[in-house]
Amino acid sequence: MVQHRRFRPPARHRRPEHRDCPGLVQTDLSLLKQFRLAERHTLEFRTELFNALNRANFRDPGVNIGQPATFGVIQSARPGRIVQFGLKYSF
Repeated sequence: MVQHRRFRPPARHRRPEHRDCPGLVQTDLSLLKQFRLAERHTLEFRTELFNALNRANFRDPGVNIGQPATFGVIQSARPGRIVQFGLKYSF
């Protein structure tokens, strides 16, 4: 005889507000080159890439049960690759 009350699914120890959402994976890269112009004068050229691999990072899905058309649907993504250049003169 099998007693079904003894076989329960394992308890989930999660906070009630926890949702399974897409993760955020972002690789940032920075390159710089310094040029010596004189004894105490330097020029620095810098390039920065945010999300250098241009990976799609999606935002959280809709959580409003009152709107069934968007509930659980991912409707947007975070920005793609951003490139920034900088030039610094030190004296």
